[in-house]
Amino acid sequence: MYPRLKLARNLLTDDGVIFISIGDEEVDNLRKIADEIFGRENFRNQIIVRRGAKSVQAQFETWDKLGKDFEYILFYTKNMNYRFPQQNKKLDIVKAGSWNSHWRGTDRPTMRYPLFGITPKSGQWRWSQERSEQAIKNYDKLKIILNKEIPSDLEIEKWLKNQIESVDLLRISTTGKPEHYIPATDTTLLNSSWMDLLIGASSEIFSLFQSKVFDTSKLTQVIIRMLNFIEKDSIILDFFSGSATTAHAVMQLNAEDGGNRKYIMVQLPEICDEKSEAYKAGYKNICEIGKERIRRAGEKIKADETLPAENREKLDTDFKVITL
Repeated sequence: MYPRLKLARNLLTDDGVIFISIGDEEVDNLRKIADEIFGRENFRNQIIVRRGAKSVQAQFETWDKLGKDFEYILFYTKNMNYRFPQQNKKLDIVKAGSWNSHWRGTDRPTMRYPLFGITPKSGQWRWSQERSEQAIKNYDKLKIILNKEIPSDLEIEKWLKNQIESVDLLRISTTGKPEHYIPATDTTLLNSSWMDLLIGASSEIFSLFQSKVFDTSKLTQVIIRMLNFIEKDSIILDFFSGSATTAHAVMQLNAEDGGNRKYIMVQLPEICDEKSEAYKAGYKNICEIGKERIRRAGEKIKADETLPAENREKLDTDFKVITL
């Protein structure tokens, strides 16, 4: 991997990012290599992502190690000053709205100012003074509109849904402490645990080919989450493209949000085992599987009427193949 990572750094734009998927056995070595090539200051996260748990040892009474149900994704940037947009992930259920303490323990003296006659001696308020004062006015306005001194959470949610833009609300609690309202949401802030996503399975491949032509290929949702860290007109390079999951993910996200991302897939023409499902289906090497997946995925996405028609009409599913 060393020469490819060295080349990857040279190819990255100043605001470029790289995600590297690796197993438990080599993650320590990869961290050392990546720190050397990209610089330790450009390391962002060591992400964990769910994989199918293997239970090979289930047949034995004694074990030499526990089974594994996750892998790692190392996340580096080209520039130490690069910042990416706030990232969110979907929740399984809608989290109800609630009031939350407006004070936090992070020690920032510039964020200590008077609110309701209270100036904290330590820690900080959650928002800037201007934002907090506007949130107090918003809550006072809401009480007048609803003609209630203490509106219920249900009434607050109903009112917020009718607002064109998001509105901050801040009040003094019954215990005399400032608190702000957190609206109901079906998302939460993304962190380095991606255990809500499965990194690999044969399900997507099977749905396209009606045959298991590639074992446990990467799933598009993991790649799509990575793509949300970059601009909609970026070029995405995958050095180990396998069954071309990344190409599939790029087309899918372009169809969803109208982006103009482009991809470059790199894959050695590894020969398929003659006993494999892929070989029996007529695919002599991995590259042939990848090319056919791009064709089939493109057709499927363009035919998906749940996606915006305008995006599907302009979606570019064509590709060129260069053989060295």
